[in-house]
Amino acid sequence: MRLLFTLLAFLVVSAALAQADDKKPAYDITFEIDGFVDSAVYLANYYMDKQYIVDTAAYVNGKAVFTGDEKLKEGTYLVVLPPDNNYAQVLIDGDQEFSLKTAVGDLTGSMKVKGSSENELFYDYLHFLTEQRPIAEKYRALKSDSTQTEKVRAKASTDAEAIDAAVEARQQMILTKHPKTITASILRSMKDPEMPEFTGTEKEIQNQRYLWYKGHYFDNIDLGDQRSLRSTFLDQRVTYYLDKLVVPAPDSLIKEIDYILEGMQPAEETFRQYTSKFLNQFASSKIVGQDAVYIHIAEKYYMGGLTPWVDSTTLAKISENVVAVKPLLIGKKAPALKLVDRNEQPWDLYEDKADFTVLFFYDPECGYCKKQTPFVVDFAKKFKDKNVKVVSICSKFAPDKADCWEYVDEKDGMNDILYNLYDPYHRSRFKITYNVKSTPQVYILDENDIIISKKLAGDQLEEVVSRFIAEKEKEEIDGAGE
Repeated sequence: MRLLFTLLAFLVVSAALAQADDKKPAYDITFEIDGFVDSAVYLANYYMDKQYIVDTAAYVNGKAVFTGDEKLKEGTYLVVLPPDNNYAQVLIDGDQEFSLKTAVGDLTGSMKVKGSSENELFYDYLHFLTEQRPIAEKYRALKSDSTQTEKVRAKASTDAEAIDAAVEARQQMILTKHPKTITASILRSMKDPEMPEFTGTEKEIQNQRYLWYKGHYFDNIDLGDQRSLRSTFLDQRVTYYLDKLVVPAPDSLIKEIDYILEGMQPAEETFRQYTSKFLNQFASSKIVGQDAVYIHIAEKYYMGGLTPWVDSTTLAKISENVVAVKPLLIGKKAPALKLVDRNEQPWDLYEDKADFTVLFFYDPECGYCKKQTPFVVDFAKKFKDKNVKVVSICSKFAPDKADCWEYVDEKDGMNDILYNLYDPYHRSRFKITYNVKSTPQVYILDENDIIISKKLAGDQLEEVVSRFIAEKEKEEIDGAGE
């Protein structure tokens, strides 16, 4: 009886294993490439601004077969051929069992598709373009050829326009009959919305065109289409929009990033990737004031519970950084600062008034500080009669205070011109309140001790403070006129 049960159990397990072996793969894509002699082919995809290999298949008996137990994410992929990494594009939609046949030397033109309506549509369009391109180039060459008669050039112009119209008609057919395909999304992304005519002066028209274009920039891109994450266009368009069309002021950037992320929220993976991208981008931005964008993203999306994929440790670090950075944003009042000089005489930021105050945090052992200090000294000399206060703050404490004063004495002019201060027992906690994790650090304050600029190099001080002085003088003149 025991033997019978053992046999039955063996048969059940064997049947289960056989069933597992016979299980149909989630994707099964075959490539035949005439003239290809290497041993492997790669399948890669576009992902934001990069490309990644997602599968490798041996090239055996003239074929490479990609299979897997989980479906591929939909989007634009690449069949990459070593050793030169030539590639052909392939569109992956919900139907992931098909075959493609092509030839080395003309991967696109020779492509034949079987079993994929998406790729049939895509390559039919590419083949149509391939056919029309040399004809269009011939007509355009004739149109520009000054040796031709006016009649020939006029006909060439008409013929070239007919080619353009045929291409436009083919695109429109795809958009109308196959609007939900990846091919259609690619074609839409290439089209700028048709801009209306505007009236007014040249400057007014230019401004109206800019505002209209910016307002309609994403009309032909579905930010919530998950497939666009794996495309050639989404990251390019988002980057161009933020870099070229949006004023790089924190308020403007915050508004537009919220708009983009709101559009992406239906596509969970896209939303996740771009939320992370924007957070990291503005956390490390070198542009003064853009840390306000980082704070907004961190508070609204991460600390606001909209990023459930973030683990508690990472979230705690982000929250801690927000607490450190937020009080130091442009427009905030500088934290209180009470220090002493080499003779232990006290100095208070809030009591020592000036039109502008420059805080220069440095470490005597910091190489970059040594390079920047001469610029700070020169700046202090030039602006000493313009009610600009320059304060150098050594980051060393009591045990190493001698390092501070040796540094001051070694730097030509530093001992006579600057306020040279330190905090021997870190009672002011300036390393924390001013987030001095690295040196040098520079802050510029106005007469009310409001932070108006920061994170500048020493050689930038003259230009930036001169601009602030000019603005202040203009405000005083305008105020007097009123």
